Amino acid sequence: MAKEAEVSEVPAVIMGCDGRTTAYYIEDDSKKKFRVIDRYTALGWSGVCFLTKELSKTFQLSVLDHDDNIDPIDQCLTLRSKADMLGHLAGQFINEDDWQVGFVLVGYEPKENRCRIFTVGNDGYIADRGNSSGDGSGYTPVCALLESHAGKTYSERGAIKIMKEMMQAALRHDGHSGGKCRAVIITPFGYKEVDLNA
Repeated sequence: MAKEAEVSEVPAVIMGCDGRTTAYYIEDDSKKKFRVIDRYTALGWSGVCFLTKELSKTFQLSVLDHDDNIDPIDQCLTLRSKADMLGHLAGQFINEDDWQVGFVLVGYEPKENRCRIFTVGNDGYIADRGNSSGDGSGYTPVCALLESHAGKTYSERGAIKIMKEMMQAALRHDGHSGGKCRAVIITPFGYKEVDLNA
């Protein structure tokens, strides 16, 4: 689940993920279902873990390879361009008839001074989700809670508290959600990972 929030009067986005990768299977607590792609971007996933992890690594390398060859920040990839790249990779990497996976791409746009959230399906379909979104079986139980907080301003502590509530609701109401819950917060100052079990 991802939510745009104002953290200390700067644009920010928080994304939380549980630790269960497929039904009734819990990963080692050292694993997580998101990857920080660069200073301003993170990718979360649901579905078949080995495919999504491999695709996220390929995606990260593609983004970093592009941005390493560009000097000024205003020529780096926008979040929409990254979503397009991810959609293209997903369409090539995953056979949509065999696997059901989903991605949530969140990040900060330096040129626009705002955060954005995109979802990318296993068929490569991309959707701009505005200020809140989610994916996976745990998203359904928390839709109303997520929407009730969308577009509001929160402190970092407040945003983490709300994300904890959403993750607890997902774990309570969805048998396919479980394991260690984590979040990543992205602001103009970069990213910070948070343990939601603490």
